[in-house]
Amino acid sequence: TIDKLNIVCPRGMAKTTVCDLALSVWLICYEKSKFILLGAKKDDDACQFIDSIKKVFKENKMILDEFGLLINSKKYKVNANEIEFANGMYIRAVGSSSSVRGANFKGIRPTTVIADDYQDEKDILSDESREKKFNRWSKEIEKVGDTAVYRDGEKVKSATKIISIGTVLHNDCLISRLSRNKDYYTVLKRAIILKDDQTVEDILESTLWLECKRLYFNDKDSNAKFTAKVFYENHIDEMKFSLLWEEKWDCFNDIAISYWENRQAFMSEMMNDATSIGKKWFKTIRTQTVEEIEE
Repeated sequence: TIDKLNIVCPRGMAKTTVCDLALSVWLICYEKSKFILLGAKKDDDACQFIDSIKKVFKENKMILDEFGLLINSKKYKVNANEIEFANGMYIRAVGSSSSVRGANFKGIRPTTVIADDYQDEKDILSDESREKKFNRWSKEIEKVGDTAVYRDGEKVKSATKIISIGTVLHNDCLISRLSRNKDYYTVLKRAIILKDDQTVEDILESTLWLECKRLYFNDKDSNAKFTAKVFYENHIDEMKFSLLWEEKWDCFNDIAISYWENRQAFMSEMMNDATSIGKKWFKTIRTQTVEEIEE
C-alpha cells in the first residue's frame, strides 16, 4: 500500500533495531526482498550493521532452527559491506557519501532501500549543504530502484520500497523536507506528548518546574541536582507529564535536565521540532554579587 515511508522518532526509540535489523532479517528470511540496500551515515556504520546481521543469522537459534544456516562464506559473497544469502537474497550497506547509481545484484535493482540516519550535522550547516543533500537523495536514492508497473489498470509489479529513518536536525534538513513531502507516509513522534496548541514551554516553564530549575542551577548548593529531584518527587503528581515511552524516560532526569542543559539539542533529538532551533532564548535574569560570581 505504501511505497515510501519516513520514520521520525526521538533518539533511543529503537528505530535502528526495529526498522533496520528486525525488518531486514524478516525480509531476508521470508524472501520478501531480493536486494536490500542500506544507507548509513558513514561507512563504519554500514560495516557495523552488516556485522549485526551476520551475528543474527549465525547465532539466533530460532532463525537457525526455522530457516537453516543462510550465511555460507565459502559458497556465497560475504564481506564487510555485503552478504549474499543461501536463499538468494542479498544485502549491501553503504555510507551516505558513497554513490549508489546503477546499484544492482545479478541484474536486479534494489527492491528495498533503508536509509538510517542518512544525514549528518555537516549536511545542515548551510543552505547549500542542505540543498546538496536533498538533491542527492532525489537523484540517487529515489532513482536507484524500480517504479511500479501497471497492466490494464492492475499493479503487476511493486515499486522499490524506500524507508527513511532519522530525527529532525533543521527546519529544511532532509528529514524535515521528506516529512512535508506528500509522496511519503510520515510517522512522526515526540518524546513529550503535547495537547493541541500546547508547547514544551507551557510544561517546563510552569511555576513548579521553574522553581525546580532554580534549585537545579543553585550554585550555592553543592548537591543541587539531588535537591531539585527531591522537590520534583514531592510534587510529582502536579509536575508529571505524558511521555511517549514512560518505562524508559523519567520526566526529571531524561526530559527536564536535557531541556535545561541544551534546549536546541533536546528540541531536535527528542521533540523533532526545528522551528525554534538556532535561536537563543534568555528566559531568566539573575543578579549576583562579585563574591558569588568569583566563587
